[in-house]
Amino acid sequence: MRKFLQSNKKGQLKYIIVALLFLLVLGISTSFAYLLWTNIQASFMTTGFYKGDAAQVGNSFNNVFLVIDYIFILFVTVLVVGVAYLGWQNPRPAIFFVIAIFEGIFLGVISYFFNIFYSKFITNTVFSGIVTSFPNSITVLTNLHWIALILWVVASLVTFTRRKDIGFSSNEGNIP
Repeated sequence: MRKFLQSNKKGQLKYIIVALLFLLVLGISTSFAYLLWTNIQASFMTTGFYKGDAAQVGNSFNNVFLVIDYIFILFVTVLVVGVAYLGWQNPRPAIFFVIAIFEGIFLGVISYFFNIFYSKFITNTVFSGIVTSFPNSITVLTNLHWIALILWVVASLVTFTRRKDIGFSSNEGNIP
Protein backbone atom coordinates (compact mmCIF):
# COMPACT_ATOMS: atom_id res chain seq x y z
CA MET A 1 0.00 0.00 0.00
CA ARG A 2 2.84 2.38 0.82
CA LYS A 3 4.47 1.84 -2.60
CA PHE A 4 1.13 2.50 -4.26
CA LEU A 5 0.72 5.82 -2.48
CA GLN A 6 4.31 6.92 -3.07
CA SER A 7 4.61 5.79 -6.70
CA ASN A 8 3.72 9.14 -8.22
CA LYS A 9 3.86 12.42 -6.34
CA LYS A 10 1.86 14.25 -8.98
CA GLY A 11 -1.27 12.07 -8.94
CA GLN A 12 -4.45 12.77 -7.05
CA LEU A 13 -6.51 9.85 -8.31
CA LYS A 14 -4.88 7.31 -6.02
CA TYR A 15 -5.70 9.33 -2.92
CA ILE A 16 -9.34 9.55 -3.92
CA ILE A 17 -9.55 5.83 -4.70
CA VAL A 18 -7.98 4.99 -1.33
CA ALA A 19 -10.52 7.26 0.39
CA LEU A 20 -13.41 5.58 -1.45
CA LEU A 21 -12.10 2.11 -0.66
CA PHE A 22 -11.72 3.09 3.00
CA LEU A 23 -15.36 4.20 3.11
CA LEU A 24 -16.53 1.05 1.33
CA VAL A 25 -14.57 -1.30 3.59
CA LEU A 26 -15.68 0.59 6.69
CA GLY A 27 -19.34 0.38 5.62
CA ILE A 28 -19.17 -3.33 4.82
CA SER A 29 -17.29 -4.21 8.01
CA THR A 30 -19.72 -2.17 10.12
CA SER A 31 -22.65 -3.95 8.47
CA PHE A 32 -21.14 -7.36 9.18
CA ALA A 33 -20.34 -6.37 12.77
CA TYR A 34 -23.90 -5.21 13.36
CA LEU A 35 -25.29 -8.39 11.78
CA LEU A 36 -23.04 -10.49 14.01
CA TRP A 37 -24.07 -8.49 17.09
CA THR A 38 -27.80 -8.80 16.38
CA ASN A 39 -27.44 -12.56 15.92
CA ILE A 40 -25.53 -12.85 19.20
CA GLN A 41 -28.14 -10.71 20.92
CA ALA A 42 -30.99 -12.81 19.50
CA SER A 43 -29.37 -16.05 20.65
CA PHE A 44 -28.89 -14.66 24.15
CA MET A 45 -32.55 -13.62 24.22
CA THR A 46 -33.75 -17.10 23.24
CA THR A 47 -31.63 -18.80 25.89
CA GLY A 48 -32.76 -16.45 28.64
CA PHE A 49 -29.37 -14.98 29.48
CA TYR A 50 -30.31 -11.52 28.23
CA LYS A 51 -31.61 -10.14 31.52
CA GLY A 52 -30.56 -7.50 34.03
CA ASP A 53 -26.99 -6.32 33.61
CA ALA A 54 -26.50 -8.25 30.37
CA ALA A 55 -29.51 -6.50 28.83
CA GLN A 56 -28.23 -3.12 29.99
CA VAL A 57 -24.78 -3.73 28.49
CA GLY A 58 -26.30 -5.08 25.28
CA ASN A 59 -28.56 -2.06 24.85
CA SER A 60 -25.60 0.25 25.47
CA PHE A 61 -23.68 -1.61 22.80
CA ASN A 62 -26.59 -1.05 20.41
CA ASN A 63 -26.21 2.67 21.06
CA VAL A 64 -22.54 2.43 20.07
CA PHE A 65 -23.62 1.27 16.63
CA LEU A 66 -25.89 4.30 16.33
CA VAL A 67 -22.94 6.55 17.17
CA ILE A 68 -20.81 4.78 14.56
CA ASP A 69 -23.34 5.86 11.95
CA TYR A 70 -22.69 9.51 12.79
CA ILE A 71 -18.94 8.95 13.04
CA PHE A 72 -19.11 7.70 9.45
CA ILE A 73 -20.17 11.20 8.35
CA LEU A 74 -17.20 12.56 10.29
CA PHE A 75 -14.91 10.15 8.39
CA VAL A 76 -16.24 11.50 5.09
CA THR A 77 -15.45 15.05 6.20
CA VAL A 78 -11.97 14.08 7.39
CA LEU A 79 -11.26 12.31 4.09
CA VAL A 80 -12.32 15.38 2.08
CA VAL A 81 -9.99 17.55 4.18
CA GLY A 82 -7.22 14.95 3.86
CA VAL A 83 -7.49 14.79 0.07
CA ALA A 84 -7.47 18.60 -0.03
CA TYR A 85 -4.32 18.65 2.12
CA LEU A 86 -2.59 16.11 -0.11
CA GLY A 87 -3.54 18.17 -3.15
CA TRP A 88 -2.11 21.25 -1.47
CA GLN A 89 1.15 19.43 -0.83
CA ASN A 90 1.49 18.40 -4.50
CA PRO A 91 0.76 21.41 -6.72
CA ARG A 92 0.74 20.95 -10.48
CA PRO A 93 0.64 23.33 -13.42
CA ALA A 94 -2.85 24.05 -14.71
CA ILE A 95 -2.13 22.40 -18.06
CA PHE A 96 -2.40 19.00 -16.37
CA PHE A 97 -6.07 19.69 -15.63
CA VAL A 98 -6.86 18.13 -19.01
CA ILE A 99 -5.42 14.86 -17.74
CA ALA A 100 -7.34 15.31 -14.49
CA ILE A 101 -10.61 15.49 -16.44
CA PHE A 102 -9.92 12.03 -17.84
CA GLU A 103 -8.97 10.88 -14.34
CA GLY A 104 -12.33 12.21 -13.16
CA ILE A 105 -14.17 10.18 -15.80
CA PHE A 106 -12.27 7.06 -14.77
CA LEU A 107 -12.99 7.86 -11.13
CA GLY A 108 -16.70 8.19 -11.92
CA VAL A 109 -16.76 4.72 -13.44
CA ILE A 110 -14.89 3.18 -10.51
CA SER A 111 -17.03 4.90 -7.88
CA TYR A 112 -20.23 3.95 -9.68
CA PHE A 113 -19.03 0.32 -9.66
CA PHE A 114 -18.44 0.59 -5.90
CA ASN A 115 -21.88 2.16 -5.56
CA ILE A 116 -23.61 -0.70 -7.39
CA PHE A 117 -21.58 -3.26 -5.44
CA TYR A 118 -22.66 -1.80 -2.11
CA SER A 119 -26.27 -1.43 -3.26
CA LYS A 120 -26.42 -5.11 -4.20
CA PHE A 121 -24.68 -6.02 -0.95
CA ILE A 122 -26.99 -4.08 1.37
CA THR A 123 -30.25 -5.08 -0.37
CA ASN A 124 -29.66 -8.73 0.46
CA THR A 125 -32.42 -10.10 2.70
CA VAL A 126 -29.86 -10.96 5.40
CA PHE A 127 -29.13 -7.25 5.89
CA SER A 128 -32.75 -6.06 6.03
CA GLY A 129 -32.45 -4.94 9.68
CA ILE A 130 -29.32 -2.95 9.00
CA VAL A 131 -31.04 -0.53 6.64
CA THR A 132 -32.93 1.12 9.49
CA SER A 133 -29.93 1.14 11.84
CA PHE A 134 -27.41 2.88 9.55
CA PRO A 135 -29.28 5.48 7.48
CA ASN A 136 -26.36 7.92 7.17
CA SER A 137 -23.78 5.31 6.20
CA ILE A 138 -26.08 3.72 3.66
CA THR A 139 -26.96 7.09 2.16
CA VAL A 140 -23.28 7.94 1.73
CA LEU A 141 -22.31 4.55 0.33
CA THR A 142 -25.20 4.33 -2.12
CA ASN A 143 -24.24 7.79 -3.39
CA LEU A 144 -20.53 7.10 -3.48
CA HIS A 145 -20.19 8.57 -6.96
CA TRP A 146 -21.20 11.98 -5.57
CA ILE A 147 -18.66 11.66 -2.77
CA ALA A 148 -16.05 10.83 -5.43
CA LEU A 149 -17.08 13.92 -7.39
CA ILE A 150 -16.74 16.10 -4.29
CA LEU A 151 -13.31 14.62 -3.57
CA TRP A 152 -12.20 15.12 -7.18
CA VAL A 153 -13.40 18.73 -7.34
CA VAL A 154 -11.78 19.64 -4.02
CA ALA A 155 -8.52 17.92 -4.95
CA SER A 156 -8.47 19.54 -8.39
CA LEU A 157 -9.19 23.01 -7.06
CA VAL A 158 -6.49 22.78 -4.45
CA THR A 159 -3.94 21.04 -6.68
CA PHE A 160 -4.26 23.28 -9.73
CA THR A 161 -4.77 26.66 -8.06
CA ARG A 162 -1.67 26.61 -5.87
CA ARG A 163 1.56 27.62 -7.46
CA LYS A 164 4.89 26.24 -6.43
CA ASP A 165 7.00 28.61 -4.41
CA ILE A 166 9.46 30.35 -6.66
CA GLY A 167 12.92 30.46 -5.23
CA PHE A 168 15.46 33.16 -6.04
CA SER A 169 19.13 32.56 -6.53
CA SER A 170 21.71 34.93 -5.11
CA ASN A 171 22.56 36.38 -8.54
CA GLU A 172 19.02 37.46 -9.43
CA GLY A 173 18.36 41.15 -9.18
CA ASN A 174 22.03 42.03 -9.58
CA ILE A 175 23.00 43.90 -12.67
CA PRO A 176 26.08 42.29 -14.25
